[in-house]
Amino acid sequence: QGFQAITADDFSISAVVGGWRGVVEATGPIILFVAIFTMTKRLIPALIGAVVVVVVSLVAQLLTRKSLEQVGIGALGTLVGAVWALASGNAVDFFAFGLILDVVYVVVFGLSVVIGHNLIGWAIVFVRHLPTTWRTDYPDFVRRSRLATLVWTGVFLIRLIIEVPLFATQAVTALG
Repeated sequence: QGFQAITADDFSISAVVGGWRGVVEATGPIILFVAIFTMTKRLIPALIGAVVVVVVSLVAQLLTRKSLEQVGIGALGTLVGAVWALASGNAVDFFAFGLILDVVYVVVFGLSVVIGHNLIGWAIVFVRHLPTTWRTDYPDFVRRSRLATLVWTGVFLIRLIIEVPLFATQAVTALG
């Protein structure tokens, strides 16, 4: 999954995002936060629910001896969002860090494709110690990694288009 999916013979966008488990780990804390907050209108129980999902995901990864890479990044985002919301006392701030990251990702991923050095390709080259001539030596890999970079750019851009107005209007339930 993740990086390995891009270099596999059968390219799968689902595998790039971590399959069903990656989607659950990415959305679970948000869904539980919003569900609890919507039902109780209380910040602390909602934050506890989100953090519990993160802890369960981390423990599941450890027990199955899988990489903490994807779940660890999501855990960091959830924990930063929880701290910001707790510090401000405003539930909508749970989503602020994610919005900031989405802006950064759209800019960095998008520019990497525009300048012909797609970020996902370079990340895989770095992790797998592939030759730096990959852009001329492996046209299929370039195409797949560019597509993966564009998919992620699109995901982050769509999230911003939807979530920024919701954040501005303090629509906690709709943000989830």
